Amino acid sequence: MKETVLLVNFQDPKRLRQVKQALLPLRLRLRLVEPQDFDSPVGWLAEGKGENGKAERQAVAAGTPETGENNFGEPEPLSREPESFAGEPEPLSGELLVFAGFSGGTLDAVLAALRKKQLRIPYKAVLTAANQGWTVRQLHREIQAEHEAMNG
Repeated sequence: MKETVLLVNFQDPKRLRQVKQALLPLRLRLRLVEPQDFDSPVGWLAEGKGENGKAERQAVAAGTPETGENNFGEPEPLSREPESFAGEPEPLSGELLVFAGFSGGTLDAVLAALRKKQLRIPYKAVLTAANQGWTVRQLHREIQAEHEAMNG
């Protein structure tokens, strides 16, 4: 997999442009994750798939009911995303970067580039075998909880 950065929940166009400009010299694949893809598996999005493969994506995310595992062979997280009273999923709070297919040196270069431009993004994750089947919402929630536990 080509080194890819998923940009999740970047609502300010100016800030998104700053992040893209900071990472452009590193020649990485940057993918903006749109809100309609927040319920898609992170691994699927890192591979460059999105709304075009919606039916297939839902089948992959659903997994097998007998084992509770997804098609990536990992257990599904036990918690589900809370929903608002209107039946809509809660919006995400805070920006998230997901690094897929990275070597240690490249990850260090990305973090240095963001620091150099004084871009603070509190939520960051590396795509792993354990989390590639999680939805963007699930991953965001887990990273947010870890961040709060470490900084709370």
